[in-house]
Amino acid sequence: MDDYNDHESIQLSDILAIAKYRTLGICKALGIERERFRDWVKSRPGFIKPTLPAMGQGTKAGFTLGDVYAIALFKKMTETGFKRELSADIVSNFMGIVSGNPIEFIQYLICIVKTNPENGEQNTTISMIMRGDGLDTLDIHLNSKAVKFDVPVDMDDLGWEGMFIFNIVQLRQSVDLALSNAGL
Repeated sequence: MDDYNDHESIQLSDILAIAKYRTLGICKALGIERERFRDWVKSRPGFIKPTLPAMGQGTKAGFTLGDVYAIALFKKMTETGFKRELSADIVSNFMGIVSGNPIEFIQYLICIVKTNPENGEQNTTISMIMRGDGLDTLDIHLNSKAVKFDVPVDMDDLGWEGMFIFNIVQLRQSVDLALSNAGL
């Protein structure tokens, strides 16, 4: 089986060891109703895709830790008001990756929303911010504390009207704690 990232040969036993999270455990840890999760996986096209699909009747799909982080991000995005299709498109960049999943390294996910004045269509631009990206800094003051976010330098000429910033560092920490509390 090939890894999509670097085309190194990956053995099924390696995938089985890495894709150790199952649907029930994920639902319990992240507080997702089982039927809702099943809908996310089974819908056409599937919003959530396991790294290791169920291999037939009686087998269970397997998810990696990166998949679980992506599922938590999908949940957070839909709770924030993002459409499931857009959320799935974004998190698909983090699903099914056996090693080196970028969601395990990024700090913030910035979604910049803009509307095309000609047709009224909304487009969302995604930026993944890692430490040391060398981007401009946006100062935001929350509860009398200054918070600095690195943002793309050329944002002002995009005609953007809204921005959503997801703290992936905090998301990973809360998922790790939830998985630990669920005994996973």
